Amino acid sequence: MRLMSEEGNSEKVNRRKWFKIAGAGVLAVAVGGAGAYYYTSQPEEDTINILVESTMTGAYGWAGQHQIEGTALAVDEVNAAGGVLGKELRYTSIDDELNPSVATRRVNDAIEKSDIKLIVGGTSGGINYPVNEISKSKKIFYFIGNQSSYAIHKAEVLSPYTASPMCMDVNAVAVNMDYMIKNFGKKWYILTVDYAWGHGMLEMEKNWLQKFDGELVGEDQFPLGTTDFSSLLGKVKSAKPDVMACNSGGTDQLNWIKQSKEFGMMEEMTVHAPLTSMYTAIPAGAKIYADIICGTDFWYEIPQNYPGYQAAKEFREKYEGRFGAPPDAYGANPYVAVWEWSKAVNRAGTLDPDSIRKELENNEFQYYKAPEYWRACDLQAVQDWFLVKGKKPEDSKNKYDLFDVIGWGGRENPENYLPSCEELGF
Repeated sequence: MRLMSEEGNSEKVNRRKWFKIAGAGVLAVAVGGAGAYYYTSQPEEDTINILVESTMTGAYGWAGQHQIEGTALAVDEVNAAGGVLGKELRYTSIDDELNPSVATRRVNDAIEKSDIKLIVGGTSGGINYPVNEISKSKKIFYFIGNQSSYAIHKAEVLSPYTASPMCMDVNAVAVNMDYMIKNFGKKWYILTVDYAWGHGMLEMEKNWLQKFDGELVGEDQFPLGTTDFSSLLGKVKSAKPDVMACNSGGTDQLNWIKQSKEFGMMEEMTVHAPLTSMYTAIPAGAKIYADIICGTDFWYEIPQNYPGYQAAKEFREKYEGRFGAPPDAYGANPYVAVWEWSKAVNRAGTLDPDSIRKELENNEFQYYKAPEYWRACDLQAVQDWFLVKGKKPEDSKNKYDLFDVIGWGGRENPENYLPSCEELGF
């Protein structure tokens, strides 16, 4: 499959034109509910259909766009290398509208119409669970496209055919805490957005503070959509922590960072955002994120001393050459999923899901980071998580040039960062 511009003479796709383009991978379009979604007819004998299940509209639309891009790039490469069992891969896409009921209905519809053999994507934990159940009941592989939660990895919940290319949330928090405590101090004050994700992050952070000999000197929660953090920041100042962390995203994260700088917090402590991504940070720019320490699954500019530097460089070059912008983790992980599933099928010589799983268990691979492998019990990709520091505006070359990588961890000694298979019930 080759994606072409509307003029038909360039492989570089303008992002605003993305959903206007019907490449060879997207075979038909239907409109249902509030959003457009895509499906194929029954596949021809010489094709195999895979599904990108993602959010294509609204606040998370950028993530869905990246998931389609990563899938498209991998599909092209797999087909150029001979396909899967000698057949051509075709991808098809649905918009879950960030709604579990919509996701369930449209995934089942695509499976029925298109005989889907692989599902990739997802931008929300709330969507992961119903798609995981579909994977379990219909024995279709599902590679989660976002950071998976500890809870979905439990043996009684996880489908035998669900795999996680991104870091597990526990893994990410553990690497953050270990690095931050060692480099910026043991005394922490943690602010947390008051809903399920924030609560889960706070619980994990408290556990890792204990394990890494840190100290929680204060904590507060705030409602989603908070615009005024002044009273909370006053309490943080009085507690005099080494590190102030805030479990938040989107406008909450931006408002908290802006006001932290206005209150002079940067001069008194290290300010830490445990989770961010390139396309969360781009709208705010370097002025907002300058000197903030963030955690992220992947950053496209990797230091030369990183063990996966060459792989990251090559992946960035081909992704940016194709789509006109550097990759985010939401593009990288579907790319990994399509390639790893395709290779496992070809090694197994069959589309039988149990045979494919055996080929994945403990299999080592490398596409855009240091070498990784699939942990046998839960098919979690054992990998590195990155710590990045925001660049000052005068050091930022363009809107994508926002962070420097300052640390990483998780791939080595994973027992220090991941829950054990026994703990998960395997």
